[in-house]
Amino acid sequence: MKSILLTIMILAQMSHARTFRGNDSGGGSSLSAEFVSIGRYALQILMFDRPNLGISNVESILNQVEVFDVNQICFTDHNSGEINCLDAYFNSDGQKIIFDRKRWSQKSCVDKFVIASHEYLRVAGLEDANYINSSLFLGHGISERSKMELVAICNEQGARNEK
Repeated sequence: MKSILLTIMILAQMSHARTFRGNDSGGGSSLSAEFVSIGRYALQILMFDRPNLGISNVESILNQVEVFDVNQICFTDHNSGEINCLDAYFNSDGQKIIFDRKRWSQKSCVDKFVIASHEYLRVAGLEDANYINSSLFLGHGISERSKMELVAICNEQGARNEK
């Protein structure tokens, strides 16, 4: 278990995934970095737990898009006129993932795994709006080994956020 986590942590340090904050230029934000990090862990877990899913290179998926955190992602439904807000959105035209920083900050670690994996699976063309693969993190679809890794990662994330 420790060797698996150590391997994942080493791989995480090697990423070239790009993170940005809103319209700011430069170094990115810690929330965007967290999104990429959780997305990486999620894809690695799915790659090993669900080999038939077709994830062969996590870094290539991460490097296809830029990640931006914004104040909110809301739109008006043209049919009902209601305003709807999203947690995150993959913009395939601009090759970027945009996520709501306030909503993200209020999510549990497991919910963050669902959101990040969903958006990256959309980047890879392996999921649409149905959350069929990303919902595996909600407890019924990953192996016991992966559940233990998820708990360890979430515990580490929690400890890091408390500092």
